[in-house]
Amino acid sequence: MSIVDCKINGQKIRCEMGATILEVARNAGIEIPTLCYLKEINKAGACRMCVVEIKGIPRLMAACTTVVAEGMDILTDSEKVTASRIKTLDLICKRHRMDCEYCPDYMYCELHNLIRKYGLDDRIYSQVYHQRTADETSACIVRDASKCILCRRCISTCKLQGVEAISALNRAASTVMGAIIPMAETNCIGCGQCVKNCPTGALFIKDETDLLWKAHNEKKTIVFGIMPETARNIGKFFGDEEPVNEIERIVAITKKIDIDAVYDLSGIETLGVRTVSEEINKKQHLTGEAVFVSACPGAIQYYRENDNLVKFKTNEELFYQMVVREYENKKIEKKQLFVVFISPCVANKKKHACDAVLTTTELFQWMLRACISKFTLHQIWNNTKPEKAQVPKDLEELKGQMNLKTILEGLINQPVVMLEGLPHGDKILEKHSVYMVSCCIGGCVKGGGQFRTQDFIK
Repeated sequence: MSIVDCKINGQKIRCEMGATILEVARNAGIEIPTLCYLKEINKAGACRMCVVEIKGIPRLMAACTTVVAEGMDILTDSEKVTASRIKTLDLICKRHRMDCEYCPDYMYCELHNLIRKYGLDDRIYSQVYHQRTADETSACIVRDASKCILCRRCISTCKLQGVEAISALNRAASTVMGAIIPMAETNCIGCGQCVKNCPTGALFIKDETDLLWKAHNEKKTIVFGIMPETARNIGKFFGDEEPVNEIERIVAITKKIDIDAVYDLSGIETLGVRTVSEEINKKQHLTGEAVFVSACPGAIQYYRENDNLVKFKTNEELFYQMVVREYENKKIEKKQLFVVFISPCVANKKKHACDAVLTTTELFQWMLRACISKFTLHQIWNNTKPEKAQVPKDLEELKGQMNLKTILEGLINQPVVMLEGLPHGDKILEKHSVYMVSCCIGGCVKGGGQFRTQDFIK
C-alpha cells in the first residue's frame, strides 16, 4: 500500500495513494461542501461546490475528482475558494424556483443549507419567476424540473439500480433531468432511491397524508401497520443510538392524534413466503434455470417479464387482509375502516390494497403537522411514555420464527441466496439455484422512503 503526505489547511495528513482530496479531507474531519457527489455512485464534478485551492496550481480544482499527490498543499476555505462557491450558488439560485417554504424538501434541502452557510439572501431570488414544471403522473414519485440543479445524482442512482428511467435531455442551458415521456410510462420501478439522493426538491415522494386527514375528518376507524425499519429510522432521526421502544413511542404519539390502533408488523414477510415452495419447485423442474423469489414491489416490477419469477404477497397485502379480517370479527364494516401501511418502501404506492401507503418520511411529516414544529415533535418523542403496539393474531402464532431465509430453505430443502439491489447481471447466477431478491441495496432498511444520513438530528 503506497502512502502519500499532503497538507490540508496547514494540517499534515498521510493518506493512501489514489484517494481524492474530498475523501482525505472528510476522513480527517475537514468538511468540503458538495451537491453532486455521492460516494461510489456519482463523482461528476458538475456542481463545482467542492472546489479547493492547491498551491502552485492557478485554477481551482474539484475535490471530488482530484487525486491527492505527494507534497500537495490544499486550502479548502480560502477567500478565493469561498468567493467561487458563493458565485456558484448565485448561478444555481438564479435558475432554481426558490419558493422554499412550500417545497416538500424544505427542511432537508442541501442547497438551502449551503445558502444559509454562505450567507446568501434567498429572498432576492424569489423575485425571479420560474414556472413549476412537475410531472405527477407516477403513483410513487413527483419530478419537478424547476427545482433541478443538474447534479445528475438521479441519473447515476437509477443506472446503479439497472433501471435508467431518468436521463439528461437537451443541451447546454436547456439541459434538464428526466424522461421524454411521462414518468408513469417509463420503466421506473418506484424504488425511490433517486428521491433519497436528490439534494433539492426536484424529486419527491407522492404524498398520501391528505387521505389520512380526510379519513380523520370523516370519523373513520383508522388503523396503522408499521414496519420495524420505519420505527428504527425515525428513532435514528431523533438521535437514538440504539433502538429503544421506537414503535411504542410512535403508538403513544399517534394515539394522541386519534389513531384507533397501531400494529407492529415485525416478521410479517415470513407469512407470505410459506405459500410459495410448491411453485419454486415446479419452476425449477420445468426450466432448470435460476429462480427469483420476491415480495418486494420494486423487484417484482423489475422482473415482471421474467418467467422464473416467483412472487408472494407483499407485506402491505398481507397486513390489509389480516386487519380487515380482524375488524370484521369486531363487527366494523369495511367501508368505515381506513387502513394505512407504513414502511420504507416507495414502490408499494404503485398498486396498493390499503387505503393509504405512507413512507417513513411521510409518517414524520404527518406527525409534524399535528405537533406544530420539528423541535416540538423532538421533545414529544423524547418525553412520551411508550405504549404497546398491537400484533396481528397470525404473527402472534409464529412464536419468534422470523428468519425469512431460514424458513424458505426449510420449505424447499436447499440453500437460498439473498440478493439486494438491481441488476444482478454482474453476479454469477447458478442454474437450479434460488435467489431471494429485494430492489434496494442494503435491503428494506435502505428503502427510498427513509431519512438520509445527513437528515439525522445530531
